[in-house]
Amino acid sequence: MENRDLMKHRQGKDTVSDGLVKEALLEYNDELKLGYTPDEIRHLKVERGIHGKPYFADLNFHRQKPQIHFSVSHSESWWACLLADEPVGLDIEVNKEKVKYKEIAKRFFTEEEYTYVLKHGEEGFFQLWVCKEAFLKYRGTGLSEGLNSFSVVGNGKLLSFIKSKNDSGIDGGIFLNPIEIRAGITAAYCIKNQRKVEKISEILTVKQ
Repeated sequence: MENRDLMKHRQGKDTVSDGLVKEALLEYNDELKLGYTPDEIRHLKVERGIHGKPYFADLNFHRQKPQIHFSVSHSESWWACLLADEPVGLDIEVNKEKVKYKEIAKRFFTEEEYTYVLKHGEEGFFQLWVCKEAFLKYRGTGLSEGLNSFSVVGNGKLLSFIKSKNDSGIDGGIFLNPIEIRAGITAAYCIKNQRKVEKISEILTVKQ
């Protein structure tokens, strides 16, 4: 069965919770007919790695059913969850006004990325930020790996593929993909195989 990636996003206060991940998974499971029962999903345990990457801790016993990976992100009142059948990393950012983006880029980005930001301004800064965050979330290392330990810019352009090594030292790479949601919000995700998000579920608004 071919899996389709799904991203679910929501606007509202106090929306970041493991319960929302399971809500997104219920939709994902139903859409793709993965075979998990609603009761199995409700009782899944969401745990976190050393650097905070969340995962479903008790899916390993389902050998006959597809594995499910996910990544969550939130900014301001926005929350998003990306689900797939392979590891993913997602970041979403509300483009805040009056951000000292040049100072941040100079301090935390590589020299080539800083040059990119100077050329493309605030929009370019957020493009790079979500890509770098998504890559670190994919890796599961968080900011411990360092934002300037890798670059998402090459020859003056935003890269769509980052060469990297896994924990075993094997060369490989990760694809970077931007996601269009709405004006004022920048998002991107990382995945090993070049696949596009095939469905973005409807926006759900929570009363403030």
